[in-house]
Amino acid sequence: MPKMLYVMPNYHNPTGVSLSLERRKKLAELAYEYNFYVIEDDAYVELSFTGEYIPSIYSFGPERVIYLSTFSKIVAPGIRMGWAVANEPLINKMRMLKSDGSTSVYVQEVVSQFLSTIDFDQHVEFLNSIYRSRMEAMVMAIEEAFDEDISYIMPEGGFFLWLTFPKGTDTSQFMKQSLQKGVSYLDGSHFYLNADEKNHIRLGFTYCTEEEIKRGIDRLAESYQEYKQKNFVLEGVKE
Repeated sequence: MPKMLYVMPNYHNPTGVSLSLERRKKLAELAYEYNFYVIEDDAYVELSFTGEYIPSIYSFGPERVIYLSTFSKIVAPGIRMGWAVANEPLINKMRMLKSDGSTSVYVQEVVSQFLSTIDFDQHVEFLNSIYRSRMEAMVMAIEEAFDEDISYIMPEGGFFLWLTFPKGTDTSQFMKQSLQKGVSYLDGSHFYLNADEKNHIRLGFTYCTEEEIKRGIDRLAESYQEYKQKNFVLEGVKE
C-alpha cells in the first residue's frame, strides 16, 4: 500500500492540465480509506487565466494532505521561499526534519517588504494578463507554423504548454538544430520513468515576449520540418 502520493493539481508541470473537482474529492477519500498522505504541490495556484479556482485537495482532507505552495512563481524565481499547510503533528515533524534550521531571514524580509508595498490582487492580475497573452501568442504561432497532425493542451494557467507530435517522432532528435536556431525546449522523454513516449515537447511561455515567441515557434517548426525531411530520406534509402 502507498504511504504517500505526490500530486500537482493546478496547471501541472509539464502538461498544463488541472485535476477536476471530482478527482480531488475522490483522492482525499482514498487517502482516508487507505491511510496514506497526499503532498499537494500547488505552486501555480494563483496563475489562473480564467479567474476560476478549484478547491484544494487539502480542503477535502486536512488530516491527510500536506499543502505546499511558493513565492517563486509570483514574486521571482530566485525567491526560494514557500509555505506548508497541514495538521499540527505533521508540521511539528516537518520542523524537526528541516535541515537548515530556518529560512533565510534576508529572503523573508525581501518578501515581506514586497508584499507590504503592493496590491497583491492587482499584482497577480497583472501577471495573469501578461502570461495569458503570451500563451495565446504561442498557441496562435503553433497553429500557423505546424501541420494539423500537431496537437497541444490549452493551459488555463501556469507556465507551460505541452506539444504532441505524431507517434514515432523523437523530439530529442531535432533539439540540436533548434538550439542552433536559438530555440530551447525540454523534450517529453524527461518526464517519463522509462522514456517510452518521445513525441512530446514542454514549452514555456512566461519569459519571452510575444514577438520572441512567434519567432521561436517558427524556428522550431523549421527544425521539425528538417527532421521530417531527413527521416523520410533515410527511410527511403532503407527501402
